[in-house]
Amino acid sequence: MDCLNGHRDQVSDDQLLHRRQATQGEGRDFIQREELYGKRKEDARAGRKLPELRSTRFVSVSELIDDVLEYVADHKDKRSYISKAEIVRAALGSTKAADLKPQELSRWLKANTKTPATHNRYKAFVSLCYRLGNEHEKVDVNPAKKVRPRRPEGEGRQSASWM
Repeated sequence: MDCLNGHRDQVSDDQLLHRRQATQGEGRDFIQREELYGKRKEDARAGRKLPELRSTRFVSVSELIDDVLEYVADHKDKRSYISKAEIVRAALGSTKAADLKPQELSRWLKANTKTPATHNRYKAFVSLCYRLGNEHEKVDVNPAKKVRPRRPEGEGRQSASWM
């Protein structure tokens, strides 16, 4: 039996021989690799995840907008989608899609829209971007779902006098 990382394990003669050879030649590297392996196994047992790799590709809001423009290519109101896309892309296009928070979106909508109807149209456009991104398995969340729609103040469709 051999003691490794505080745990007693059954070790075969071949493994012992390999460890002795490794400690004589390239000892430090082997020991460091084995310690790291032990740490990773311990993290896996505890349910801790490895940190994400830096080279992981991220999806930007701009890519989601491109998907929407492709989706509405034959839509009768394509021009309105294109104009919304340009405005949203200029403001949020470089943002990682997964990092956009509902609060950030709400602030942007409040700062860039004057009327409740415009606010709701842009919110619907961003929501469409994320819904299609979710269908294409590019994102998991839709921050626009958590942004409340703005209601018209005073006179509006619901409070028309003829109703």
